[in-house]
Amino acid sequence: MLDATFDLFAPVRIPRRHQLRRTKGWRKTEGAISVVRGTPYGNPFYRAEEDTRGWMTDTRGYACAAPTYWTLPDLIQVHRDWVQGHPIRWPHGFAIRPTAGATMPVPPTRQQIAALRGHDLCCWCGPGALCHADTLIEIANGPLVCDGVDG
Repeated sequence: MLDATFDLFAPVRIPRRHQLRRTKGWRKTEGAISVVRGTPYGNPFYRAEEDTRGWMTDTRGYACAAPTYWTLPDLIQVHRDWVQGHPIRWPHGFAIRPTAGATMPVPPTRQQIAALRGHDLCCWCGPGALCHADTLIEIANGPLVCDGVDG
């Protein structure tokens, strides 16, 4: 028998992505979590055009630059595979390899992903743009992440 306080027809709030801003007076939504680069959730994969040398090393010392012909959907797919711990399906047969002395970044643990469940996420990507935060919302609120997962 169902608990009397449980409402099967209550609306379910679906987490959303918000764009971070530097505008005076702007504040992050209460309970929202930032998933930008530099956090455990940031997408470490870049397109090489971001660096004049053709490669980019992120702030944690990982060389994760991709060739300029990779598209944003390519980068999002690589990030999805990386976060889920799947073998990465490298677009166009090109695998990103770390430079000397650098290592590939470690993806967030299942516990870290589970901590995103139910929260709005914040990134610098604009509304309507493809963004790794959308992938994180999907994964964290999907059926494979549950309470009590091991790290």
